[in-house]
Amino acid sequence: MRVACKACCVGVGSSLALGFFVLMIAGIMEKKRFEPFYQDAECPETALALKLSLFSLPPLGTPPFGLFGKVMNATSSCRNPNQVEITTWKQGFKSRLYLPDMAGWVWGVSEKSLSAGKINGTYHFVATVELTDDIILPADGAVSFRTEATANAPFGPLAGLLGAVSLIGYAPLYTKTEATVQSCVKLFGITFCEDKVTTTWCGVLGGSCLAQTTDIAGAKVWVPALCAMTNSVCRLGGDKGEAEMKALVTATNLNVHTASVPCAPETGLPATMTCAVIAQAPGIESANPPTGRQQQVPGFVDGPRPDSKDIEDGESMINLATSLAIAFGVLGCISSCSLTGFALWRWKRSSAMGATSSGSSQLPSILTSQAQATQKQGDNV
Repeated sequence: MRVACKACCVGVGSSLALGFFVLMIAGIMEKKRFEPFYQDAECPETALALKLSLFSLPPLGTPPFGLFGKVMNATSSCRNPNQVEITTWKQGFKSRLYLPDMAGWVWGVSEKSLSAGKINGTYHFVATVELTDDIILPADGAVSFRTEATANAPFGPLAGLLGAVSLIGYAPLYTKTEATVQSCVKLFGITFCEDKVTTTWCGVLGGSCLAQTTDIAGAKVWVPALCAMTNSVCRLGGDKGEAEMKALVTATNLNVHTASVPCAPETGLPATMTCAVIAQAPGIESANPPTGRQQQVPGFVDGPRPDSKDIEDGESMINLATSLAIAFGVLGCISSCSLTGFALWRWKRSSAMGATSSGSSQLPSILTSQAQATQKQGDNV
């Protein structure tokens, strides 16, 4: 019975030591999996262009003048290098494209003011952007998604945009997106999720370009359009995100250079006035003389990035959980191994003592023989 109990103690101790060793290894592997804790998502720029044929402009267009109806479908993609799955729900997704009022816009001043470009506290509305499906961006994975834009922009604000593009060469376009985002992280096989309503501001510089399209005969042709010609800048937050984004959407920051030329007849401005054409921009072909043809903007969308405090809090939580697992694993493994070793030592010691006591309870055979011989001699007498 005692032997069975000791064997059971050794077996339990060994099992506990193995379990704590596995916990230590799991903690180390989870800690390594989250290094680095955060990296920017990689979302390639999408070539966006609004063909001028979609606009109804005076004097040749038909009333109502402006831009109306479904104007653009776009396919975008993103890669997530982090260990967090991010889901953006289609329901509740609300994205609007805005154009600042350019009447009093002064570059070098207006982009630094939160109220600049607004009338009655808001920018000119251009279009709504909707998701066709939920966006599920897996941890350490990629996803493609589609959006549809529906415009409702009268001619007045668009006239300011077209005038700014002619005289300066470009104009800012802003997008405000409100959405419910679910972030899920798996740690030691357990999934933790958090839903949060986020506001994201994105901005880009747009201007006149020639965009490639397909005509009714299936041939590739270049047509006049308004194109996004720079990388997009996105920032999280309400007023804070808007101010940060707005200050970064400038020609200097986004590498746009213009050249001065006499105004062309199609601008509606006198030829004695000086207009601007794009000499260099990430989304416009570089050529001399400039062709104005659109090209894919290199690189990725700049942002949005989580708040630094959120990153620090998340990293602290992961470090705490994995460090505790490693510490418990190490301490438990050492304790279990020590107890198992002690149990084995006691077992061997008690076995050795049992063998000794069993042997000492019997006389040696030589002594037994002598005692028997003495007893026989006594009997004979």
